[in-house]
Amino acid sequence: MTSPATESRPAWKRYLPLSFLIAILVLFLFLRASGHLDFLSFASLRENRELLNTWVAQQFTLALLCYFLIYVVVTACSLPFALLMTITGGFLFGALWGSFAVIFAATIGATIVFIAARSAAGDWFSRRAGERVKKLESGFREDVVSYMLFLRLVPIFPFFLINIAAAIFRVPLRIFCLTTLVGVAPGTFVYSLTGSSLDTIFAAGEDFSTSTILTPKVLGTLIGLALLSLLPIIYRRWKKRQG
Repeated sequence: MTSPATESRPAWKRYLPLSFLIAILVLFLFLRASGHLDFLSFASLRENRELLNTWVAQQFTLALLCYFLIYVVVTACSLPFALLMTITGGFLFGALWGSFAVIFAATIGATIVFIAARSAAGDWFSRRAGERVKKLESGFREDVVSYMLFLRLVPIFPFFLINIAAAIFRVPLRIFCLTTLVGVAPGTFVYSLTGSSLDTIFAAGEDFSTSTILTPKVLGTLIGLALLSLLPIIYRRWKKRQG
């Protein structure tokens, strides 16, 4: 799992990514147990929307930077707030800025996990992923770009697991970053666009549910994009049969 170059690095550098993730996870568990994370809900967003909108209007760049950094941490530690955070980004910054922030923050967060899984901590990540990683192996071997795009576009497997599997099967860092950046974009824009209409929904006193976002039309579009990403694999198989 570890290369000679990795082995030659000082131990603290090899374990730094994993140590960072563990520290954040411990902090998250502490805050959750003490009730300090109870405000992370759509109900809280509704109650504090005027205060948040005022802050963003006065300090847009600072607010966007804070949001960006928090999203990186949420993604890197696989905290259960990604959907809430994505919709909130659209609510606070609009569909365009919210989408850009999420796409790049999610890519950076995923890359942190990817790098950690390729370091000396790779064995720990492999054990955590278990047998589920092996189910992904054939796809990575066949066409890494198409398969990565497919997995990002249609989240059949958990986001965190894909990051680990990509590291275990030695996906090049450049390909990992590019396919993550492109693959998360469509779904992110859908959720950010939904978030941008939240203020109207809240002002009207209407209820909001995430179950109303992924309509058959939206799901069909995302699945269609995912199938397009598999065309190179399908074409190569067809060529082999023809030959």
